[in-house]
Amino acid sequence: MTAQFWHGRDIAPRSHPNDGKVDVLRVAAQMSVRTRLAARSRSRTGTHLPHPQLTFAQSTDTTIIFDRPLVVWVDDRRWGTATKLHLVVEPDAYTGYV
Repeated sequence: MTAQFWHGRDIAPRSHPNDGKVDVLRVAAQMSVRTRLAARSRSRTGTHLPHPQLTFAQSTDTTIIFDRPLVVWVDDRRWGTATKLHLVVEPDAYTGYV
């Protein structure tokens, strides 16, 4: 993501939409359902981090490889499925007009 909030949750507490970085939150595969639900509940206030089974990283360029094809969503729109994503952030690359 490139912003702090998603659907009313503080998913990436240190993220900023104009910092020129992509923020990646990784969930450990071995994280139990109960622990995932607890972390999800705490994500409303951003207190799910730090957590030993959640990894948060910021970068201007990153590649993510999935074990199986996963659905990719961009700006709440389904783009398709992928097993590998290469993300590059270009600061101030978008200009909006009113």
